[in-house]
Parts: sequence; C-alpha cells; structure tokens
Amino acid sequence: MVSSAACSSAVPDFYGNVTIRLRIKPEAAECVVLEVERQASLKAGEPEQRPVSRDAGAATKREMLVRQAVKRIEEKLLLRCGIIEIRGNFAAGELRTLELTDTP
Repeated sequence: MVSSAACSSAVPDFYGNVTIRLRIKPEAAECVVLEVERQASLKAGEPEQRPVSRDAGAATKREMLVRQAVKRIEEKLLLRCGIIEIRGNFAAGELRTLELTDTP
C-alpha cells in the first residue's frame, strides 16, 4: 500500500515531494484488545485477604466514581498511529530521500 503510493511519483521528469498520511479508521477500535493487569498490595500489619467480587447489578459508589473519572478523560483515549506521515523526495522520478514523521 505505501509502496504503490510512493511509486506513483517514480516517473520520468517528476521533481518534488510525495506525502503519504496515515490515519486509523474508527472501525479499527473494534479490533483492539484490552489486557487488564491488577496488582494488589496489602496494608501493613493486616492479614492477607482477597478482594471480594460482587454480583452484577446496580453500580456501587466506587464504580460510579471510576466511571465519572473515565468519562472526564474519554476524549483523550484515542487510538493513534505512531507514524503519521511518510515523505519522499524525487528528482527525475528517482527517490532521493524517504522520511518518517512520528506523532508529536
């Protein structure tokens, strides 16, 4: 895909740049897998206890606080591509340089 886009400028008498911008479609978020890792710590001097799991039902106060906090940062939770731009410089249709631009 990137090769064919860059090759579109590899033609005789082409002088200039070709810029290829990468973006992720919103549908790609459906292919994301969340891996959750929990590390519990004990209070000093307390006997070891396992956290109690609860039955699904009405949200607890703790869960409500978590949901509110996530809601506040929701707009920042974006799936981003590390490389956002590829720029090739051509002279007479021959590639001189190929540079990558990372996300800021």
